[in-house]
Amino acid sequence: NEFGETVLFRKDTQYHRIAVTETGTVRHLRFDSSHQSAIDMSDGLTSRIRYPDYMQLPMALKPDAKRVLVIGLGGGAVTKRYWHDYPGMKVDSVEIDPVVVDVAKRYFGLPADPRLRVFVQDGRRYVQTTKETYDIVVVDAYYSDSLPFHLTTAEFFREIKSRMSPDGVVVYNVISALEGEDSKLFRSVYKTA
Repeated sequence: NEFGETVLFRKDTQYHRIAVTETGTVRHLRFDSSHQSAIDMSDGLTSRIRYPDYMQLPMALKPDAKRVLVIGLGGGAVTKRYWHDYPGMKVDSVEIDPVVVDVAKRYFGLPADPRLRVFVQDGRRYVQTTKETYDIVVVDAYYSDSLPFHLTTAEFFREIKSRMSPDGVVVYNVISALEGEDSKLFRSVYKTA
């Protein structure tokens, strides 16, 4: 029992102390003590954490999107929603930790489907080496509760831009306030972008 939930899986990896827990129909993924995913397994798609819903905002700007790159997999909430909600879309995900990929498949129902590819690699390295072009890039990578620094640089934003269609959209999960003294991270990433 952890966090008042039943523990289904626990493992220390090179990157995280991973825990998969369950309460009722909701499965939780934590890296260290940071809550990464909470998916209602009664449908396998509904996130009990709200932010994955916002990751579909790029569709308002690019409704004809056909190719999406998601950097950071976690429990697969964002990846699965794009795959499920837009049947003509191809979704590539990049995840640095192979154990996280296995957990997403075994415990969170990440499907095996030709429209959904997962690459085990550092997200920046993937962007630097892929020949693919994307309409939407979702940056949703965290170590516990902090952003990997190398995914916040001006160079990284230029590298993303080089892999995007001309009117492509980037969406970035930044856990920060929008204003006030707790907005430093948001303001920094915004200014860099």
